[in-house]
Amino acid sequence: MDRLNKAVNPVARMELAGVALDRDGLTRQAQDWDEELAGLRTKIAALGIANPSSAPQVAAWLSSKLAGLDAITGSQWVSLWPRTETGAMSTKAKHIRRLGV
Repeated sequence: MDRLNKAVNPVARMELAGVALDRDGLTRQAQDWDEELAGLRTKIAALGIANPSSAPQVAAWLSSKLAGLDAITGSQWVSLWPRTETGAMSTKAKHIRRLGV
């Protein structure tokens, strides 16, 4: 709902400029996105990550999974994974994408 409230001023300006908007369609789309986000948060929580915005939580999960992969395959994902300036595993999207997920 907060997203919808933030859209009021831009939408009003667009309508004043002559751009027609489907308010019901916009509301449905925002609700669909909220439902999708809730579903994704549930899936992420099931992985053991309570807060996907927490780099330490994501890094801990990532380290655990990569260590398991290393143990099974003999790979070196953990040791070769990019690190932050403090030495923690990087959780940047460009690094996570390397996993193909």
